[in-house]
Amino acid sequence: MISVGSIAKMPLLRCVACGHSYLSTVGVDLSHLYDTHYTGFREDPTFQRRVREVLEDAVSPHIPAKARVLDVGCGNGEFLAAAAELGHTVFGLDFSEAAAEACLKRGVLAVAGDFLKYDFGDRAPFDLITLWDVVEHLDHPFEVMVRARELLAPGGCLLLKVPCFTERGVWIAAHVPRVAGALLGAPSHIQYFNPRGLRRLLSRAGFASVHTEKLAAMRSLSPPKNPIGAAKRKFIAELGKFAGNENTLVLARA
Repeated sequence: MISVGSIAKMPLLRCVACGHSYLSTVGVDLSHLYDTHYTGFREDPTFQRRVREVLEDAVSPHIPAKARVLDVGCGNGEFLAAAAELGHTVFGLDFSEAAAEACLKRGVLAVAGDFLKYDFGDRAPFDLITLWDVVEHLDHPFEVMVRARELLAPGGCLLLKVPCFTERGVWIAAHVPRVAGALLGAPSHIQYFNPRGLRRLLSRAGFASVHTEKLAAMRSLSPPKNPIGAAKRKFIAELGKFAGNENTLVLARA
C-alpha cells in the first residue's frame, strides 16, 4: 500500500498491486454518520420504484419463486418490503438499532447485529443476499464477501449496488480534499471500487460468476433551497461526470 493523500484527517491509500483506493479508518469512529438522517432511512418514492424494477427485471429470473432473502444493511426496509410483496421469505440485518426498528414498524423482520458474527441459525442458507449501498462503507469488504458466499445456498445469488469511482476521481479528491465529499462521498464512503475491482474481489471470495452493469440513479434529490444550492448541485453533477463516477449493479452466483 502507498499513501496518495489524506481526506478528513484519514490516510488515503492505494494498493500497488491492483490499484484499489480506500481510506484507512484505524482509530476513527464514523458511526455518527449513520443515524436516522442517513439516506438509507429516508422515504423516497423514486427508490421504492427503482428497487422493485431491479428486483423484478434483474434478480427474479435468477432465484426461486419463493426464495430465502437476506438484506445486509437493510436501512428502512424498502427492499425487504419489495421482496416480501413477491412472496419471498425476508430477513434484514443492520448494525443500526434504528434501522431494525424501522423495518419492524413496516412489518418486515430485521435485527441489529454484526454480519461477520451473527448466527443466522436455520434461516440460512439463503437464495439471495443483497447489500444496497453498503460495500463502499466497509472496513473489511473481502471478509464480508466471503461470509456472504458461505451463507448462500448452492447456486444462490449475491446482489450488490455500489457507487463506483475512477482513478481520476480519486486523484482529484486526493489533491483537492474539499471536494472529496461531493466526489467520493467521503468520509462516509471509504472504499472506492471500480467494476473491475468488484469482479476481482468477488472472484477472490469464491463466486463462480460475476456480472456487472451500469445502473441509472436509484434515488431522488430534494429540491435545492436557493440558487446557490442549485449551482452547487450542478457543479457536483458535472464534476462527477468529468470524474466518470457511476452506479454499478453486481450479480454474483455462488
